[in-house]
Amino acid sequence: MTSPQGWYPDPAGGAGLRWYDGARWTEHVAPPAPPVHPAAAGGQATRTPDGVPLASWGARLGAYVLDSLLVSAVGAVLSLPFLLDAIETYLREVDRATQAAEAGEPLSLADTFDTYAWTGGSFLAVSLITLVVGLAYHVLLLRTRGATVGMQAVGLRVRTWEPQPAALPWRAAVVRWAAFYGVGVLAVIPLVGLLTGTYTLLAGLWPLWDARRQGLHDKAAGTVVVRPRP
Repeated sequence: MTSPQGWYPDPAGGAGLRWYDGARWTEHVAPPAPPVHPAAAGGQATRTPDGVPLASWGARLGAYVLDSLLVSAVGAVLSLPFLLDAIETYLREVDRATQAAEAGEPLSLADTFDTYAWTGGSFLAVSLITLVVGLAYHVLLLRTRGATVGMQAVGLRVRTWEPQPAALPWRAAVVRWAAFYGVGVLAVIPLVGLLTGTYTLLAGLWPLWDARRQGLHDKAAGTVVVRPRP
């Protein structure tokens, strides 16, 4: 009968711990586990099995805001032609509607829908460009650096719960992005957009009560957010 994966006293005779993956002993070692704080004993974990502190929800929120501002800024620059076209079309239709009203001509409901139809394609292009920017930004940085710019600014890092011998796997980086940001694609579907927004909010708040401080996107990808430095 084999033991479950986890940290155990080093069988090689060291003073620390060694990671057992469920089948064999690995090369990952760690110092003896720190004592568990009484407040965390029956609730949330405060550290990973190898003693790295888990990130607070406030720090995660700060990183999210910084990342969102950065992605939005880059997306706006790259999609500027579409934005200008949508704004120009909208202002032209507003001016036409104003002139019609001054002349006593009624504005039909069809005219209003035409305005949305003429600008909808441009705004859809802006949304898709921003989505692609976010995909490249989050996946590439999590894969190569283990953290986005916002996370690095507040001292956070994304890793797996168990020891991570190398970079975060591509699959984990892609799944984590898709399970939080990628679902935004569904917002274009009537009624589904409301559910998507509710899910995204719930995914972001989930670390507040989760035992490992994971968001729903962390659970899907098998990741946690840690704060290696104080």
